[in-house]
Amino acid sequence: MPTPPRFSANNHSVDTRQKLRINTGKLKGLSLEFLKHSQELCITRPTKAILRESFFNSLGVNVVGSTFIEGFAGSGSMGIEALSRGAKCAVFFESNQNAACILKENIHRAQQRVQDLEFVLYEKDFFEAFEWIDSLEYRSILYLDPPFFVRKGMDGIYERVFTFVSRLQNPFITLLAFEGMSACSLPQTLGNYDRIEQKRFGKSTISYFVNTLGVLHG
Repeated sequence: MPTPPRFSANNHSVDTRQKLRINTGKLKGLSLEFLKHSQELCITRPTKAILRESFFNSLGVNVVGSTFIEGFAGSGSMGIEALSRGAKCAVFFESNQNAACILKENIHRAQQRVQDLEFVLYEKDFFEAFEWIDSLEYRSILYLDPPFFVRKGMDGIYERVFTFVSRLQNPFITLLAFEGMSACSLPQTLGNYDRIEQKRFGKSTISYFVNTLGVLHG
């Protein structure tokens, strides 16, 4: 992994920010910021605390030593929580400039608490990362929480995600988690990935897919 960059906090406060906290681990209680909904900034949303807690409780020790990839990172709460719970590295993809700015500040806060955190932030569209993701050679967890497809300009985004995942041939991405609208019906299989569980949390549902190629290398 490349040497983690050091980010500085931006002291310019804006009224479009709200806060959430890391639930457990070495960063427990760490306050993170996220963008609240507005007409201009409506493409990101934070994962609910109850959903985040349930997800990581389901993973248990499997997160320890893994590379955690957050495909539509927003505030980065899932990746930072993964680092807090023992992930070796977190990889964030966030193409929205405003969201990426806040993500950098959240990483800076985490670094102030634990200086040796390993992470990579790509300020680019997740869909451009297929070759990189498909060539990973270390045990990874892929977490995808795309914008709800009912939002302006997001028509077809779920289908794009499904196509992306279906093309993956990487045995090292052992688990895929998809957070989406509860009203959306997901396929039972996506390429090499079989859906094994779903948990609903109001308007959001998290679906777990395991890689049938079955590599369990650390």
